[in-house]
Amino acid sequence: MTTKELPILIIDGNRSTSTTLAEELRSIGYQTESVNTLDELDHIIDSGKRFLLAVMDISEFHNDIWDRCGRIRAMKTPCIAITPHRSASAVRETISHGVDALLVAPVTIKEIIEHIRTTLGEA
Repeated sequence: MTTKELPILIIDGNRSTSTTLAEELRSIGYQTESVNTLDELDHIIDSGKRFLLAVMDISEFHNDIWDRCGRIRAMKTPCIAITPHRSASAVRETISHGVDALLVAPVTIKEIIEHIRTTLGEA
């Protein structure tokens, strides 16, 4: 299985945003799977499905996302988190839960894709 056959997991409480990112990623050859609620995320994690990488907009989920982030990292899946503001607590949480990159909104899809490629060693 080549790496691009594994999907990128998009975690975003805003369905419109996750759909837009998924469409852009598919247009450049990545497979995607999106979840918009913590229940959907729990189901995906519990399924044991493998992912190339996870992109999480944590603004909709607050502190409830961190346990799931740790579970994603335990699956050996790199993680990129997007936060609405850079705060000491956001930086501390991302570091303690093994997030590979922290982006501060507003961030463009082009910037997200650049970080995905960098995280995957494709840049």
